[in-house]
Amino acid sequence: LRFGLGYDWANVGVITNVADDHRGLRDVEPLEDLSRVKSLVTERVFPDGVAVFNAEDGMTPWLAERTKSRVGLFSLDPENARFKEHVARGGLGAVMDRHDTLCLYRSTLRIPIVHARQVPITFEGKARYNIANALCASLAAFAAGIELDDIRGGLRTFHATPFQTPGRANLYEFRDFRVMIDYCHNAHAMKQVGPFLQAMKKARVIAVLNAPGDRRPEDFDAMGRAAAPYFDRVVLRDDEDLRGREPGEVAGYLRAALLAGGLLPEQVETVKTETEAVRRALGMAGRDDLVVVFADRIAKVATLVDFERQKEVRA
Repeated sequence: LRFGLGYDWANVGVITNVADDHRGLRDVEPLEDLSRVKSLVTERVFPDGVAVFNAEDGMTPWLAERTKSRVGLFSLDPENARFKEHVARGGLGAVMDRHDTLCLYRSTLRIPIVHARQVPITFEGKARYNIANALCASLAAFAAGIELDDIRGGLRTFHATPFQTPGRANLYEFRDFRVMIDYCHNAHAMKQVGPFLQAMKKARVIAVLNAPGDRRPEDFDAMGRAAAPYFDRVVLRDDEDLRGREPGEVAGYLRAALLAGGLLPEQVETVKTETEAVRRALGMAGRDDLVVVFADRIAKVATLVDFERQKEVRA
């Protein structure tokens, strides 16, 4: 969308989904426009390569028609009609079966890989969106000729740490509570992350929240309404780069949406900076709470959280 492709052709291309984000940027308005932009990734796959798509995404049939390569589909749902039809025709696929085992399909042959709970980034199967990501990655690796044992080994050793996946569900253990840093920044992602956070919940869930300033007002509204059911307290703040917005403008949109989504005024507060917001959220955390920082400057926030954790250890 911003800079085009950094290569001419690929052996394997992947489109995980076409979500309602980035609309309004660079004259991209309808979802079909965004699909057309994303489709470039799979249009530039060699004819003997594989384009990997999400069988559960409504734009997949349209995207698949635009590639000259072979097609691979992945799905969390073994009963997904599009996936079942594709596999029955001998297509490449990846799916989680009814026993929560990740499986590959090649010419109707079922190849078990690992159980979802054996993949650390799924948090014992609670993060379903990361099970989908693991299926997608496994299928792409398989299509690229990677050996099955290497795929299994990669999945079993892929952790949500700041070193392997910075800003993606990085968990920090404090004495009485936990802190998670994540880069969720739109309504579609929030609808995936929210149920995972509820599955991790022991007491309250406290969020530090904002959204990129170059999104539309309706995107802020969707983000706030999607977030509201999952949090007990929310601390709003500005990004360092306001992307054309006035200070506090995005936070104002989100506050209105959070209240419309069911939170009470006393459950939502606004501060100026990300650093101030993180410290405020840590300060209000109690026993067994989960503080979730939807970070703008991931490295900066990770350094701050780790510093606060080390202070606690030394105290």
